[in-house]
Amino acid sequence: MNTRIKKLYEYPFARLKRLVCGTETGSLMPEIDFSIGEPKTKRPKFVEKILKDNLADISKYPSARGIHELRLSISDWATRRYSLDKCHLDPEKHILPASGTRESLFGISQALYTNNPSKPYIGMPNPFYQIYEGAAILAGATPIYIAQLNSKDGNVKLNQIDPAEWAKIQLIYICTPANPSGETYCLKDFDLIMQIAKDHDITVISDECYSEIYRPSSKPPIGLFEWCEKNGEKNFSNCIVMNSLSKRSGLPGLRSGFIAGDEILISSFSRYRSYQGVAMPLHVQKASAAAWGDEKHVSQNRNYYSKNFQAASEILGDFPFYKESEAGFFIWLKIPICDQKFTKELYNAHKILVMPGTFLAREYSDVNPGLNYIRIALVHNLAKCIEGLEKIKQYLVKK
Repeated sequence: MNTRIKKLYEYPFARLKRLVCGTETGSLMPEIDFSIGEPKTKRPKFVEKILKDNLADISKYPSARGIHELRLSISDWATRRYSLDKCHLDPEKHILPASGTRESLFGISQALYTNNPSKPYIGMPNPFYQIYEGAAILAGATPIYIAQLNSKDGNVKLNQIDPAEWAKIQLIYICTPANPSGETYCLKDFDLIMQIAKDHDITVISDECYSEIYRPSSKPPIGLFEWCEKNGEKNFSNCIVMNSLSKRSGLPGLRSGFIAGDEILISSFSRYRSYQGVAMPLHVQKASAAAWGDEKHVSQNRNYYSKNFQAASEILGDFPFYKESEAGFFIWLKIPICDQKFTKELYNAHKILVMPGTFLAREYSDVNPGLNYIRIALVHNLAKCIEGLEKIKQYLVKK
């Protein structure tokens, strides 16, 4: 057995089941499950039709590079979304389809990390999406957790981290909008992290899978490609961007996303994927190309989440520790007691399941930034969200 597997931490949902049930094999039967960010928005009918009309394609082997139609659709979407002009996102050189961002987020570390004792680290925000950590460990790297990467107030303090530590990092994951806080990067935040990356030869991997879930009254969050455009980084040097249809289009089961950026890095990742065997089925590629080309259903999804957040603000807004997230569909809620105790008691009392913040973070420098936080995924319909949030409010009042 690969000994690195033993270094992997227990996955948050397995920990959650053990916390609530007392065992990993117990049965969780929540009335309202706020623990997982699985979209419940309506599936686009045109996507279903394309899938059905092209089922005959399952008799053909797909290429790992993906069909040109899909890569072109992704390029067109990113060009529109980030107003690319000086920077040309070439569908032949800069883009690969991916089986969801999880696949590419994991695989990129396996493909790009090299065994170098002087640069043993892969950096990541803290709290974070656990795939970053697992990818680093299985690639043979040492994860380094950087709380400031997920803090709006802390981004400007990144330069306070010891330069000797930055020098040991090969790759760094950033996430904007952040999971779980929903905080977004501004251009100054990108300026700082990209200058650090340039100074220390770090490849920046920007996870932007929540980029299209923002409040309709707000401006779209900026992304790494937009920073490249504004800074004349025409070759996207040491820049990788990932996104998917899971959140944007409410299609998590389609397992469809993309990885794009630096031509040299994309070429290396393409070679890696040709052996990994994760080519997207052809009918899924065709449906995905259409989904990236349509914005109507995305706007409808934004309105869906906006109503949920409006309700959350009305129900929880009187609590001084409530803060509406800038983007995404999570509430990152600070609570007055231990997050794990709160989660278990809430489930026992109301059969409502949330995710303890400590399960999404690591203790670093004697601090776990998820302590006394819970993550609430506002993915259900409005009525169910209101019902669940009212019960959370009732429980908080008692505390």
